[in-house]
Amino acid sequence: MTKRRYLLLIVAILFLSPLRASAVSNGEIKDLKQEIDNLKTKVELLEAQNEDTTSRIGNLVDISGYADGEFNLTDNQAANARSEFRLHHLSLFFSKQLAEQWRLFSEVEFEDAPKIEPSEQTYPGEIFVEVFTLEYSHNRYVNFRLGRFLNPAGIWNVEHYPPFVLTQEQPTLVTQLIFPHTNDGLQFYGSHYQGGVTTDYLFYVSNGSGENPGHGDINTDKSWGADLGFKLPFLSDAEIGFSYDRENRDENDNKVKILGADARLAWQDLKFQGEYAKRYTRLVAGTTEQTIGWYSQLTYDWRKWTVGYRYDWYDPDQRENNNRMTTNTVALNYHFTPNVVGKIEHHFVKDEGASDVHYTKTLFSVAVYLGGN
Repeated sequence: MTKRRYLLLIVAILFLSPLRASAVSNGEIKDLKQEIDNLKTKVELLEAQNEDTTSRIGNLVDISGYADGEFNLTDNQAANARSEFRLHHLSLFFSKQLAEQWRLFSEVEFEDAPKIEPSEQTYPGEIFVEVFTLEYSHNRYVNFRLGRFLNPAGIWNVEHYPPFVLTQEQPTLVTQLIFPHTNDGLQFYGSHYQGGVTTDYLFYVSNGSGENPGHGDINTDKSWGADLGFKLPFLSDAEIGFSYDRENRDENDNKVKILGADARLAWQDLKFQGEYAKRYTRLVAGTTEQTIGWYSQLTYDWRKWTVGYRYDWYDPDQRENNNRMTTNTVALNYHFTPNVVGKIEHHFVKDEGASDVHYTKTLFSVAVYLGGN
């Protein structure tokens, strides 16, 4: 019998006992009391077992993640471009609530199904600790995160997981790393609510750029940055954000400053998001490169379908002419289940760089979220 049934039986016995008191003997009353004592003992035992089970579950590490694969069909004539299948990501999340205020989180990503054998030959791919953080949550205003974390600039760099984004192809400002993808260091973050507006703030200091900043810093200078976001009481959803990143000496001894802005709006099932980023790189030679990228994206959800369009613009160096890249993207998603999505996306790419090429590519993909529904 379940714990609830035992309790109901006890209540029933206690309720009926007064009604029968005049009709039962002292021996029967003694037997009933003994049965009640036995039931109480069983309930206490069940409660102890339940607490032990809860404790054991609490000691487990939560594991989730995502996986995705795709087929890329392209007419690009570049030497390394071809139509091909790609086992794009297998990413595993490990999360552990260490205590009420302490939490450990990590993400280990296997990209392009890397094959590594104890021989002279290896195959392309990457095994990457994308995130590894220890978090301390004091209250909504004061929190800390130590380790490797995603750079908070913009939208896509943080919310880039394939089951939850429109396309497999990321906007160019993200792939070209105008802002760094990750930082290794310390974050301070929190939020404040007043007058219907939620303000999210975040500051960080890190080792900066380098081949593996998680191993150490390549110089004595630290990079630092900040992100400020506002959730506004308009429409179904309205958010704007501003980002800043600075590094006095990168891996090439250049001085780098990056500015960014982003916005996200939603009205019922119609959604817009856009990002802008500009990077100033003061070269050792004394000149300054200015790299700019931006995109705007519009999507509409209807039942299990999502249809979307994105315009993507990127200029690696404003000092030079005819080197911009623009991409027009149309995409269609179908959500087989909340955890499984199929995608078709078509990209019209115009690259005015050295080769001045125009080409298209179409991706057919499936992305799976490995967490709960």
